[in-house]
Amino acid sequence: MSRFAMTKTLALCAGGLILASSAWAQTTTPPNAEPEPGLWAFDGELNGQPGRSLQIDTEQGRALIVSYLGYRADGSSVFLQASGLRGGDSSAFRGPLQEFRNGPPVIGGGAGNGEVAGSPGEIQLAFDSPTSGTVTLPGDVTRRISRFTYGLPIGGTQYTLQTYSTRLSTTPAASYRVELRDGNFLMSQLTTSDGRLCSYSGTYQKRGQGIESDGTASCVDPSGTQQRSPYRIEQFAVDTYGLATGTLRKDGIESFFMGACHAGAVMLGSPATCASGSSRTDIVVQPGIWAFDSEVNGRPGRSLQIDTQIGSRALVLSYLGYRTDGSSLFMQGSTANRDTNAQFTVPLTEFRNGPVIGGAIRPAEVATTMGAATIVFDSPTTATITLPFDTPRRISRFRYEDHLVRFNKAFSAQVYPFWSPTPTATSIDMVVRDGIFRMDTRTADLLTACEYRGTYRLSGEGLDSEGTRTCTAPSGTTSEAYRAEQFTVDRNGLLRGLMQSASGARTLVLGACWNGRLCTPPELELPR
Repeated sequence: MSRFAMTKTLALCAGGLILASSAWAQTTTPPNAEPEPGLWAFDGELNGQPGRSLQIDTEQGRALIVSYLGYRADGSSVFLQASGLRGGDSSAFRGPLQEFRNGPPVIGGGAGNGEVAGSPGEIQLAFDSPTSGTVTLPGDVTRRISRFTYGLPIGGTQYTLQTYSTRLSTTPAASYRVELRDGNFLMSQLTTSDGRLCSYSGTYQKRGQGIESDGTASCVDPSGTQQRSPYRIEQFAVDTYGLATGTLRKDGIESFFMGACHAGAVMLGSPATCASGSSRTDIVVQPGIWAFDSEVNGRPGRSLQIDTQIGSRALVLSYLGYRTDGSSLFMQGSTANRDTNAQFTVPLTEFRNGPVIGGAIRPAEVATTMGAATIVFDSPTTATITLPFDTPRRISRFRYEDHLVRFNKAFSAQVYPFWSPTPTATSIDMVVRDGIFRMDTRTADLLTACEYRGTYRLSGEGLDSEGTRTCTAPSGTTSEAYRAEQFTVDRNGLLRGLMQSASGARTLVLGACWNGRLCTPPELELPR
């Protein structure tokens, strides 16, 4: 697919996604209810049998793509898609659902270009949290939806968390003990850098990539005065590197915390996840829309929807393509585990006779199983897929937004050696434009300064970079090659990424766009 203007057109189905104007966007829901990309379910239809679903994709910006995987009146499967720009910070969306036809054959054959076959009407989405909301399909009643969840929750463990807020000029750090037990959430603060000690107690539920919790926070200030207030935690998740992130709302202040777990933690199904010196080799697959590289030409085509979740080695694969008669279909499959750290084998099945839009809710049935698809990932955003009876084809995470302006900022960061909960406070100044990557870092003690000079490429939700790092420290000056992977800056200005050096050292970077406080959304989008 060619590069495009966000205000005009994009490509859908990894071949041609038409983005509507921002006038489609609604503003009726909280601005921070940013939907989590991935597989979403209709709440009243989760009964363990085949049915229908939504695939919702965002890339840290205003664009949203929704794929409806459902059924026609004759019982055959069909996919419909809508896409557009949301206005401002709104997470609500509306736009016409479109059906396509005459794209590339289901299995085998050369690349082809699809065409719009028609539209049953508009779809409306409204999100009240990152993992819950409502959908109104054309001619149907409003229905509750939620992020489909199958990963494991974290267990009891200890973290050192740094807190960033648009309302706080300091970034306090503290260590916390977290326990999840019998549906109850307990987070106790063990250390403090600002004199306050807080504990959080409430209920929790696993939702998508993380957990959500509501309860009561009890805080004691340095004078001994105690204050109790309600809190809400959203998207508290621990990734496969042992890094924790989440959003905390308390006393009218929204804070974002991030940090590392300590050795001996039990989470993600493995007691070794946070052990110092351990090595997890699983490639962390980025969920969302994936494109067939040779078919990305700016016109409608076919695509893959890949869903993975923190805490699980499972993968859900949806194939959105076409029959030999030109009609569109979806096939879907899942596997509970990887074949290797980078390979999955997923049976692809077509279903029929599921719910029709506006009709009765009923389970679908298997129409046919085409065979197994094998996916071998070589990075979080690139892979090779072999569909049943087909030749291997290169695929990659579909990119449709460019957030380079967010990288051209100053950041307050914590840099963690791999598998260590002890970071180094570091200031970062970054300039990324016109194919050139420049990053200057300096530790808080001013003893070590490094210059990164190289090139970059857009990748998934962020960018990758390669080049040379030159560091000056009391011990002298060193220079070696580096590789930066999955550097992202989200809509809140939070930075994260993985840095590898030619010597094999790996560090994890967590931080925030910083102007004496967390950058506001308008500041984040200003050119440098």
